[in-house]
Amino acid sequence: MRTVTNRAQGPRFFWEKDAAAPTVLYPGESRDLDLVTTDDKVTKAWLDAGEIEFGKPSEPEKAPAKSGDPAPAQLEKLTDAELRTYITDRGGKFDGRWARDRLLDEARAVPAKG
Repeated sequence: MRTVTNRAQGPRFFWEKDAAAPTVLYPGESRDLDLVTTDDKVTKAWLDAGEIEFGKPSEPEKAPAKSGDPAPAQLEKLTDAELRTYITDRGGKFDGRWARDRLLDEARAVPAKG
């Protein structure tokens, strides 16, 4: 992953690994992208013309402790229903009145599935 900034007058399209469609960056927009390649002719032309800029490569996310368990950062992307399932699948219990913050805390506290 690396930060890509679009300095061009119009949008620029980038293919990311495992993507079904290209990612669009609009003028002035910056985003961390997991690009398939940066060695193609079009990307090199955009770089040479100053239409795009690359930032430093980002450090990859740490892999989860056990396969099949999401990384702690991934827990925040789960819906409340998915968090409840995550907790109960690992032997934890939850109260239906809990707010999202409490669900996240409990999800982080339950032992990894194994």
